[in-house]
Amino acid sequence: MWHDKDGRPVGRAYTDGDLHVVELDRVGRFTFRPDSSEVRGYREPRVPEEVFEDYFSRWILPVAAQVRGLEVLHASAVLGPNGVGVFSAASEAGKSTLAYALGVRGYRIWTDDALAFTVAGGRLDTVDLPFRLRLRPGSAAHFGIDAPPNGRAVAAASNSQNQRAPISVVFLLERSADGPAVRIENVGALEAFPTLVEQSYHFGSEDRERKRAMLSRYLTLATAVPVYRLAMATGLANLDAVVEAVEEHL
Repeated sequence: MWHDKDGRPVGRAYTDGDLHVVELDRVGRFTFRPDSSEVRGYREPRVPEEVFEDYFSRWILPVAAQVRGLEVLHASAVLGPNGVGVFSAASEAGKSTLAYALGVRGYRIWTDDALAFTVAGGRLDTVDLPFRLRLRPGSAAHFGIDAPPNGRAVAAASNSQNQRAPISVVFLLERSADGPAVRIENVGALEAFPTLVEQSYHFGSEDRERKRAMLSRYLTLATAVPVYRLAMATGLANLDAVVEAVEEHL
């Protein structure tokens, strides 16, 4: 079973031989194979095409990439002078807002919501995936972007150009109702590793060898680059202070 962020069942995933199938309730059906870059989608008749494509980009594409052999982390990211800076957290923690704010300052937005990476020869490389960076109405208004009345504004988008770049730093985002506007502190590998694995995308039927490879790559991620806890005060009033603090580590 697949569940949403609140734990409610929203669909199911299964395999038929090497065919991987995801059925999302009242949305549609998606199929893909580990040896093919093609994903086939079958939309429920009453579902708008834009909504169907949004489910594909946010839910299916990251899992299909993982089945193809990449690891995919729930994260947004920007390309800085030393490599890709990664912002990982659950939904509604501010990943997209922070990435867009850095984009306004001249950084290239590398991805939104799903960061694909691989490990080769001890080197951590991200692989760009197609994305649409979506901002909630409050964040969109902060940047002067019009948002749909009951939806999110697409503030940035990119198709994959099959480019790679090294990961330079990882931030684990937290929201804080009180305390300073921003606090950045080191996170040790033993704490970072399970937190990163928890934010991974995966199909759910991996064999023992694939699970071992996945855990090994996340352990490399937790140990090979600096990992910081980024605690931010709730709200957008202190966004500039957060961005300036982050820039010191990019």
